[in-house]
Amino acid sequence: MEISMMTDGAIVYSPDGVLRTSRDTLVAAARHQWPNVEVIDLDGELTLHITSGSERFQIFDLGDGMLSTDGNHNQQLEFAAWASMLATETTAGRVVLLNKDASVAAYLRPGMTPEDIDAAWNAEPPE
Repeated sequence: MEISMMTDGAIVYSPDGVLRTSRDTLVAAARHQWPNVEVIDLDGELTLHITSGSERFQIFDLGDGMLSTDGNHNQQLEFAAWASMLATETTAGRVVLLNKDASVAAYLRPGMTPEDIDAAWNAEPPE
């Protein structure tokens, strides 16, 4: 695993608009994945404070079907696996994971594990 390739922070988005990112969907999915999630909604800007083990990270709803995290490499993988479930199995659209500086990218599919995503990060980038 090449952690040096990763910087803190990542973005998940769908150029085809297939991510379900309504406030209610995000909150329900976060509460399912992380029961102790803290939901912060200030003037329609949604932030999810996640506690995973002894570490914390945040997920931000950037609007327009884009989500980001400030997490480290392992938290990015956990975030991406969670976000991949926001697209339906029958979706033909693309869901893309980018690191903070967009130097590494991977396509996500529903049901991918963090290990699958880590392998995709280290593969050839999508075109």
